[in-house]
Amino acid sequence: MDKIKIINKVKAKLTENKITWVKPKFIKEICSYFEKPETIKTLKDHNILFSDEKEILSYLNKGHFGRISDEELQEKGKNINVDLEDFDKEVATNQNLSLSYKHLEKSLIEKDLNLESPILFKFLDGTYWGFSGNRRANLARKNNIPVLFWIIDQEKISKQDKEKEEKNKNEEILAETWF
Repeated sequence: MDKIKIINKVKAKLTENKITWVKPKFIKEICSYFEKPETIKTLKDHNILFSDEKEILSYLNKGHFGRISDEELQEKGKNINVDLEDFDKEVATNQNLSLSYKHLEKSLIEKDLNLESPILFKFLDGTYWGFSGNRRANLARKNNIPVLFWIIDQEKISKQDKEKEEKNKNEEILAETWF
């Protein structure tokens, strides 16, 4: 069998399998957060600060599933690689990235995958920060599979926190009037 037939057979097989996106467990992200100074600085610049793992987990759990177009990510994303050629070059030059990405690719050829959704922060200014999952997102893009992100929307979380604070304040006032 010549190379072109093999490549076409592999491509056809890849498009048969699918990725089911699941809510991230946040284990790897929490463990590696304090080792990522660029992420810590970026979140701090957007007034998002964590002092311990419990705070990170609480904040990450406030996210939701959502789709964001590659065009929007290209325009408003920071540290997010949506260009497949650039990502392939990155994979080729980074041995650690290469090994894990090739393992994901091989797994998708063999079967359907359940993968944790890539995690994005959406800041108040409308920009995005890739917190984790660039490999998973690019594997999906490469195989024409829609990416379902876990989005940590700072505006929505701020609004929820303010509403909760207001509710607690009202409950305190109500409790005081009864006593």
